[in-house]
This record gives sequence, structure tokens and C-alpha cells, in this order.
Amino acid sequence: MKRILLYILLASSFLLSCETNIPYEGEHPKNFLVLNCQIFADSTIMVLVTKSNTIVDPDRITSLEDANVKLFENGMFIENLTHIEDGIYLSDHIASENLRYRIEVSHHDYNTVYSEATVPGQAVAEIITIKDKPELETELKLKITDSKEKNYYKLDIYIPSFEEDKLSESTTKKLQRQNIWSEDPVLNYNTVKDEVRDAPPNKFQIFDDDLFNGEEYVLTFSTHSYYEQEGELKFHNDIKVNLECISKELFMYYKTLDAQDWYGESPFSEPVRLHTNIINGSGILGACNANYIHLP
Repeated sequence: MKRILLYILLASSFLLSCETNIPYEGEHPKNFLVLNCQIFADSTIMVLVTKSNTIVDPDRITSLEDANVKLFENGMFIENLTHIEDGIYLSDHIASENLRYRIEVSHHDYNTVYSEATVPGQAVAEIITIKDKPELETELKLKITDSKEKNYYKLDIYIPSFEEDKLSESTTKKLQRQNIWSEDPVLNYNTVKDEVRDAPPNKFQIFDDDLFNGEEYVLTFSTHSYYEQEGELKFHNDIKVNLECISKELFMYYKTLDAQDWYGESPFSEPVRLHTNIINGSGILGACNANYIHLP
């Protein structure tokens, strides 16, 4: 056994000593536009425009401040977006649910890119049960009334956190996003930490309606629901539940981003390509509709 270990160490040393850096002498890869935008129902539209990086470019994001960004709604031109700062372009138009939006970005140095997304309708759901459990956990049951068309969801839980400023002797209340865990098959047995199953943990808490399309479904999950105040841990009932309906494009983006983060640079896994729906470029154009649900 010791001899085998010695051979492995010697082989590893030999391989490392034979490593050679070969300079890239091929044609310089072409850059392209990167468009990122998440459209929220009942909100103005914000677009981030950057350019791609190649293997010979510096490892940093380069924003573009002189692009032309056009917005269309159901095929009709609405306006040119205004550049604010650092490649961020802002619209004055308020997005509405069930309407389809197209964003087109042009620049004198790159090919024009574009994409479309439809803002989904609002999720129909209500909290029917909330129960405090040991170890400062709270179990919630969320009843979802699903429509007959294909739907994609994202579940976010927020609890207040309190930051004390000793100088001013004041306390600031902020919302903090919480992870959830569940044995519900709809959430793909989502857990905060999974030591056994070699699969992404669904950290963005997304799911579709494959198991309950067009029906009512009660989703069961738990979360941490305590806060610290004056050195003491306390339960609180100020939990905010946001069930978003998201577009398929956004669902696929979150899914591949979760997988890319999970597998990372593992030598035993194939590289995970981030989902993109941008024509002639990269990035994501998605849409969502939030529904903040009050606790009973």
C-alpha cells in the first residue's frame, strides 16, 4: 500500500513538473453584446448592457454607455431607453402582465442583439398553516391555485433583521432572504445542505407545475424564523412570503446558474452553459410577477 502511494505521489510530481504555458497565437476572438434584463410587472424596465470577455481580455465586466436600447410592447415601438450609469438603461414605461416585450440593443462596434419575454399573470396562493417547530424553525403550508397553462414559480421568504447602531443608539429594521428546506417533490426535495445527493440544491427555490397543472396544490416547506435582539433569540410572526410567477426563460436561467455554481470546476463534471435567450449575443431577458402573501 505504501509503495502504491509513493508511485502516485511521484506520478503527480512528474505531471506537475511537465506543465507548460503555451501562448495563444490564434485569431483574436470577437466580442459581442451582453443584454441582461428582468422585467417586473407594474414597474419600469431597467436593462444592463455590457460586452463579452474572451480568453485574451482582462477578467472584468465592461459596461457600454453609448448603446441604443429600444423597447417594444406587443410588437409596437414604445421608446428609446435612457442611459443612467455604468451600462444601465432605464425606461419610463410601466410593464403590464400578459403583455409581450421586446428589447433591441445596437452599437456601432457589435452586431445588434434582441430578445422577447412575456410578463406572466400573478400567482394565486394563500398561506393556510403556519406552525413553530423546535430548533427555531417554522413550517408553512402554501396553497397554490394553478391555471391550466404552463407555469413557473419562484418562492422567496423574508424575515426582518435588526441592526443596532451603537453611536446613535438606534436600531434599523431590514428584510433578510431566508433559505427553505422541504421534502415536497415539487421542490425536488430542496435542502439547505445536501451531503448525499450529488445534485444542485435548488438555491433559487424555483419549481414548475408539472405535478399539479391546472389544480390546487398545498406546498409544505420550513424556514428559520428567529431574530436576535439584545442578545436573545426570538420567534417572530413577521414572515413575508413572495410567490413569483416567472417566465420560462428566467426559470431556465436560474436552473443552469444553480447547476453551474454546484458543479463548479469539478474535473468529473461537464461544463454547464448558462441558459441565454439573447439572439446574436448573450445574457437573459426574463419577466416575473410578484405576489406578497400575508400570513393568516
